[in-house]
Amino acid sequence: MWGLCAVHGESNSEVTTAIADANRALQVSFVAVANAESAGVNVSGLLNRLNEAGANLALGEAAMDSGNYSEAIGRANICTEIAGNVSEDAAALKNEAPGWFASFLSAYEVGLLGGGVFFAVLLLTWVWFKRYYTRKLTVSAPEVNS
Repeated sequence: MWGLCAVHGESNSEVTTAIADANRALQVSFVAVANAESAGVNVSGLLNRLNEAGANLALGEAAMDSGNYSEAIGRANICTEIAGNVSEDAAALKNEAPGWFASFLSAYEVGLLGGGVFFAVLLLTWVWFKRYYTRKLTVSAPEVNS
């Protein structure tokens, strides 16, 4: 077993370090996705990629337990790469979320303000028309002589 490790250049400590780094990267990316989700971002695609990274980490741990160190390091590196990409994408989506929410909020405010102005103009027009119509009726009303 040691001869096989010496030929490929991987040792138990290298594999353990690679698995631990992949585990940390997966944890960091999970936190980044959770933060993006709390900002209101749809993270279903990111969760699928996190599952893929977790599956690679599990396969890497299984390969390490069976003594296949090169496979374990390869799977750990794949997990680390996917987790890093997911973290970057989650941060980018989270940064876009406030801009989208702010533009939605401003559109909502503009709509609300426009509705209020429309209602005020409609009310003033009704009041003006009521006065005009009432004045016209009182001026044209015939006088009754008995």
